[in-house]
Amino acid sequence: MNEGNSWNLEIWEVPIKSRETFDVDSPPLFTIQCTKGTDLENLQRNKEVASYLKRRLAVRKSAFFYIPEDGNYDFACYFETFRYARCPKAQVWIDGKEYASFTRLNKESQTFTLKLKQGYHKFQSLYYVGYFKTLLNVKIKHNNDTQYKDLDLRCQPQR
Repeated sequence: MNEGNSWNLEIWEVPIKSRETFDVDSPPLFTIQCTKGTDLENLQRNKEVASYLKRRLAVRKSAFFYIPEDGNYDFACYFETFRYARCPKAQVWIDGKEYASFTRLNKESQTFTLKLKQGYHKFQSLYYVGYFKTLLNVKIKHNNDTQYKDLDLRCQPQR
């Protein structure tokens, strides 16, 4: 990740029984700010949150990313769940609109293209960790570029 990255993780405990629901609009149990490492590493580093990792947790990642110039941008989202866990769907939102949703087991990827204006855009993802491990990674490239790169995330837009 690039120097200066930062993002927030909001964490809820999710009921284990599949018929129970949880409300993502309810206050989270924890909110932690991250500046380096993977989301799972940050959850494990936080002693209070780490004690919950044997349970099922919902994690919402929230941040902003900067688009340097108007244009079409390709996004690639990679989702992987381990141990054949049956988990609720993982989701990715850009500027408040859902663009990717994953419901399958094992590995899945989705791509989409957005026409974005120069400036900061809101990024959010929702996925689940706990007694099973999941990985959700989102990369971006300008249509003129050949390779995807990690999103450079910021908790707040820079002024």
